[in-house]
Amino acid sequence: MKKQKEKAKKRRYKKAVIVFLISLLLIGLGYGGVYLKCYVDNHKQFTYEIDSESLGMHNQLSVTMRPTQSWVSLEREDGFVSGAQYDGVLANSLNRNIHDWELTIYLPQNGVIDSSWNGIYTEEENLIRVKPLDYNNMIAVGEEQPFGFVFYSQAKVDFTKFTMTGYYQVVPQQYIAFWVMILLSFLWVLTLIVYIGIHIKMHKLEKQRLNDQKIISQAMMAIAHLVDAKDEYTKEHSLRVALYSAEIARRCGMKEEDIKKLKYIALVHDCGKVGVPDAILKKNGALTPQEREIINSHTVLGGHIMESFNSIEGIRDGALYHHERFDGNGYPNKLKGKKIPMCARIIGVADAYDAMSSDRCYRPRLEKEVILEELRKNTGTQFDPEYVGHMIAMMEDGTADKIHEINTTGADITVL
Repeated sequence: MKKQKEKAKKRRYKKAVIVFLISLLLIGLGYGGVYLKCYVDNHKQFTYEIDSESLGMHNQLSVTMRPTQSWVSLEREDGFVSGAQYDGVLANSLNRNIHDWELTIYLPQNGVIDSSWNGIYTEEENLIRVKPLDYNNMIAVGEEQPFGFVFYSQAKVDFTKFTMTGYYQVVPQQYIAFWVMILLSFLWVLTLIVYIGIHIKMHKLEKQRLNDQKIISQAMMAIAHLVDAKDEYTKEHSLRVALYSAEIARRCGMKEEDIKKLKYIALVHDCGKVGVPDAILKKNGALTPQEREIINSHTVLGGHIMESFNSIEGIRDGALYHHERFDGNGYPNKLKGKKIPMCARIIGVADAYDAMSSDRCYRPRLEKEVILEELRKNTGTQFDPEYVGHMIAMMEDGTADKIHEINTTGADITVL
């Protein structure tokens, strides 16, 4: 049973480790998905068409460009006599930074750039392309990037149409999924800490439980040895009755935890004999009615002794009722059938079998055939048919003999 519990504990631990590892892997994949999305978005080019009607719109890129100075020059050989300084501002009203941008300015009439600043300017037919320098390659959210040039044409020019291309600069913190993964990571770490804490606490409690169980077992064994020591013929009787009872219960399909309790109950079933004089217990001969009454009183005395021992449910019943008969003719209360507590009905069978299969001061042990005959004859009268049936099966398959031959010196009831 102990090995089974250890195996079950290891299986639970392995399952927990697997769950934590799988969840950690899923969180890692979640982060990977966020960063992959970030990488893709950082390499996705955008294009904005900007004109005079959209200059005031929010959440977009806007370009304003106006002449700050103008003059007329009649000395130019190219015939472009109208000159002006145009100062422009590129404003980022998006929710993310942009980089590697390029601004295309559409020309309403032919002209030529004389000088420029804050960019690399390329003139093509009917348009001017502006690319950033190293220091203004990035335009952060809410920032404005100034640029400008001196432009000569036939007449004053108003620039109203632009095209803006570039790339977004996206960081993982801009995605809701990123913060979801942060939350899941926090919960994972918190769960791991709580699990480890609970595991340590449970380990301490289990250690304490095993220690308490050992103390109870040793106390029960001490009581059993105290009772059995009153008569050398009944030495180890209580322990054998406990083992027989446990095996009967196991064959009935009782849970291991309940079987363990039954062992303790059976171990002290005869505790009331401490109040019976040795002269009566060890008498080599027939008992007088008064002596029979005294020895029968060990059940009532045992019930009183165990009355305050309420940490094991049913321990009083085992001491008080193990001599009740299934037909109602037992003692001390003449209980009948299922009204006799289950533990007492099982112990009654085991107690009777051990009494018949052991040497006593008034007779030697009985032969196997005689014991089988007695058990069968008293089925349904003295014994519960179900439990005595299992006892008979234990005799026939050799289990009873194996239990009888166990060396119980210094034994721990919890491991037998």
